[in-house]
Amino acid sequence: MRLLVLRSCCITFTRRPCARIAALLEQVRLARGTTFEQVVNEALREGLARLSAPPERRVFRTRSVDLGSCRYPSLDNVWDVLDDAERSETGR
Repeated sequence: MRLLVLRSCCITFTRRPCARIAALLEQVRLARGTTFEQVVNEALREGLARLSAPPERRVFRTRSVDLGSCRYPSLDNVWDVLDDAERSETGR
């Protein structure tokens, strides 16, 4: 397993990447024919760009549904509608 060495300004980070990450990095390195360091730098650049970008927003849409015609001829008088609804609910 390779050591992952990151140098930034005057700070150097040395860490062993987990086996899965190291295997993926090695796979990309072989496919592209570049150095391990170039693959790590590119992965960090792309990953940090995605992390710093705003999250994608998925559009939410509500489908319309036909509920049929209104049971009440007029909804202007709410009390009549409520009385009728109560009567039909209790079986009167």
